[in-house]
Amino acid sequence: MVYHEPEKRGIRGLLKNKGFYAIAGLCLVAVGTGVFAAQQTNTDPPLTQPPTQTPTINWQVPNTEDTQVNLPATDVPDERTDEKSTTTKPTESTTQNPNTPFTGEYTLPFGTEILRDFSNGELVYVPTLDDWRSHDGVDFAGAISNEVIAVQAGKVVSVVEDDLWGYVVEIDHGNGLAARYCGLAKDGIIKEGKSVKREDIIGKLGKIPAEAMDTPHLHLEIRVNGKIVDPLEAMNKLGQ
Repeated sequence: MVYHEPEKRGIRGLLKNKGFYAIAGLCLVAVGTGVFAAQQTNTDPPLTQPPTQTPTINWQVPNTEDTQVNLPATDVPDERTDEKSTTTKPTESTTQNPNTPFTGEYTLPFGTEILRDFSNGELVYVPTLDDWRSHDGVDFAGAISNEVIAVQAGKVVSVVEDDLWGYVVEIDHGNGLAARYCGLAKDGIIKEGKSVKREDIIGKLGKIPAEAMDTPHLHLEIRVNGKIVDPLEAMNKLGQ
């Protein structure tokens, strides 16, 4: 007779059963899933935030129908006296001195043929000096010993001999206008300090050392208040 040991039903027996492992594993997974779900429910923030409410701005447009700006004031009393409120333009004197620069009657000092004109600051070639310089006067062509006359009434302020311009007579014709007559001869020249009238003879044509290679001529310069100007313009002779 063979003896069979009774089958043990304790823990060891359960471990030998493969079905038991499967059931136990499923139970553990279920428990873990439940715990994780509970933690997520308690700690995760809400997926959506409530929308932020935009403040309402009440834009008020001023009513311009009843408001006018930048309009001149009216109904303002005028308290000015007659002297202050006058609109009459002061009368200007119509009397002009005939010797005022750029007005009045002037006479050409020597003939009408112009050899070299006023250059107005532009440089021109001077053959005698073999250089370029501005020509600050007007050259009137003529012949040696021809008479030279005053362009307007005035007073002789100086008579000098210049190394470049020969004998020079300067006459103050009044109102800021002064004329220099260059290239006169020594003989017959007017004396310093003498008063002259328009067309009075002040000397005779001589030579100009600085322009000796040119034909004989009178070099006339005019200054108004010390500023060199075009002699023809000063004597109202432009275009004549």
